[in-house]
Amino acid sequence: EVSNQTLAEADARYRSARALVQEQRSALFPTVDISGSGQRAQSSAGATGVRPPASNSYRIAIGGTWEPDVWGRIRSTVTAAEASAEASAADLAAARLSVQGELATNYLQLRNVDSLIALLVATVDAYEEALRITQNRFDAGIAPRSDVLQAESQLASAQADLEGLDRQRAQLE
Repeated sequence: EVSNQTLAEADARYRSARALVQEQRSALFPTVDISGSGQRAQSSAGATGVRPPASNSYRIAIGGTWEPDVWGRIRSTVTAAEASAEASAADLAAARLSVQGELATNYLQLRNVDSLIALLVATVDAYEEALRITQNRFDAGIAPRSDVLQAESQLASAQADLEGLDRQRAQLE
């Protein structure tokens, strides 16, 4: 769940939807604005050559706005945003469940491949022993060359199957 990009995307959409709900709710409350400014001015020297002292001026402004929700427009937008957030939460839960289901399926397939690999390793060992016995029989003149070739073919086929299962296991892992 930590590194899955699908879940990260669904989680980001859910958090965005929750933030939109908060933004829509804020329209129900008054807004207060406060601003301030200051200015310092120095006039130039007059005919007497004396500069008058600098003057300071300050200004503070306070304002507020509030829109009463007489017809329920703001509450409707809040309700719509909440519904969207709930849908995003459901999408997140569905994505999480889908990823968990895929993980469980892959795990079971991995365990199945592990058991097939164990069985095939035993089969390869048995085919190697059969090839050794067949080769000894051929060397002794008891068995024909075709038996040796058939034993080699069976061993090569089992080894190829084992390599295929090793690749499949790596993909599942």
